[in-house]
Amino acid sequence: MLHIGAPKTGTTSLQKALMHSGPALRAHGINVLFIDDYASRELAEYFGSLNMGYFENLGLPSLHAINERFGSFRSIAERRLFLSGLRHQTTVISSEHLYLRFPNKDFIKIFIDFLKPYFQEIRVVVYTREQRAFLRGLYWEYLQAGGDLELAIFEKTSIPPHWHPETSISNWSEIVGKNYVAVSYTHLRPTR
Repeated sequence: MLHIGAPKTGTTSLQKALMHSGPALRAHGINVLFIDDYASRELAEYFGSLNMGYFENLGLPSLHAINERFGSFRSIAERRLFLSGLRHQTTVISSEHLYLRFPNKDFIKIFIDFLKPYFQEIRVVVYTREQRAFLRGLYWEYLQAGGDLELAIFEKTSIPPHWHPETSISNWSEIVGKNYVAVSYTHLRPTR
């Protein structure tokens, strides 16, 4: 199962609970992978950046250079997925980065194709918020960081199209299958 957590929807709290409950979950056939921020960012960075010129910006213009940078991570990821699929009934991958770094269906497809050999079925849970609440939450965070744009300008210039909840849900549904995507709308308010 993939948990695709939009920003400001309680993703970090859910991940802390999953990490804390790891042994109990494994006893019930559920294994949690790539849950800490570094591992989930590395996972999304590798698969979410393959077509964006990202590697060239890192100075990795060749396949050899890419393998030098990410080869060991990919090997570790493959080994963990294989063992988890073999030993556990359910594997959970939870990441805000899967929401933020996959700008279109092509990137999602690359990632899903990587997972398919290890699992009989891939289900996705998208945690998000109603679009206006989602944008206001991001704007509140922007203001706390010292931003000074007005809300209307912030929305037009600072929010990539794939961050909009309906776009993200549609992209994942098209690749994984509509019946394999569940959506949970959270109702969190920004803390003051």
